[in-house]
Amino acid sequence: MSLNLIIVEDDEQDYQMFNRTLKKFDFPFELKWLKDGLEAQKYIENFNLTIPQKTLFFLDINLPMINGLELVKKIKDNPSIRASIVVMLSSSDQKNDIETAKQNGADYYMIKPCGRDEIIEFKNKLNSIFKNLV
Repeated sequence: MSLNLIIVEDDEQDYQMFNRTLKKFDFPFELKWLKDGLEAQKYIENFNLTIPQKTLFFLDINLPMINGLELVKKIKDNPSIRASIVVMLSSSDQKNDIETAKQNGADYYMIKPCGRDEIIEFKNKLNSIFKNLV
């Protein structure tokens, strides 16, 4: 079974890092990149009941138009995709951002990596999430 991965990220460099990291995993997946909160909201509103069961949303918190904290609420309020896994991505390690993300329905919160060690830790966290799904 293939995973359906949707990343909502406005920074192309962050998206490319994420994409390179994903390619190192040995599992089938389809990746869709949405570049801002409005594009993601339209995508969420148009989801139908035939979506794959294994869908993961990766949401940047700081997005143009509609931020990731608002989007996670929209996902969890949509009966068609409520069961999707939502991973918040942020450069913030502020406790209030993490708590707000969890209160809004995020299943995981991950800090965007900056250096080599952080990229390895990021990859390990992703691996743990994927193992829980497969």
